Amino acid sequence: MRTLLAALAFIALVFVGVIVLTGGANDEFRTPTTSLRGTGAVRPVPAPSLTDLQINRQDPPDPQRQRDEARAFDQRPLLSALPTTFQGVTFDIGGLAADGRTTIVLADAHGLGRRRARIAYETLRRKTGDRSPSYRLEIQP
Repeated sequence: MRTLLAALAFIALVFVGVIVLTGGANDEFRTPTTSLRGTGAVRPVPAPSLTDLQINRQDPPDPQRQRDEARAFDQRPLLSALPTTFQGVTFDIGGLAADGRTTIVLADAHGLGRRRARIAYETLRRKTGDRSPSYRLEIQP
């Protein structure tokens, strides 16, 4: 028992000695803390203004892509109706889901509730004649 206790004491002594001897060597790896007191205010950098011609030249769609987009809008008339406000609920395109095929439709219910937003969404789909299963409704109450 004494041997075990002596061995543990020796290991602890070596460990403390290593920490004391190398304590200053780790300072260079620490991230310095900064204080915003005394520094000037951060100024936003204005984005360069681009003309319509410059913006359109950044990603010109090829004719095949234009035809594909036109066909998608023809087959899914709800997309052509968005953004819109219907029965007090604002609907807009939220983007493409992770599967690459499902369109996210955002519904802002303006406090009317999720049920009211879902009813308005289903009514809007019936009015536009869109029966595509390729939509996912996300409601913001």
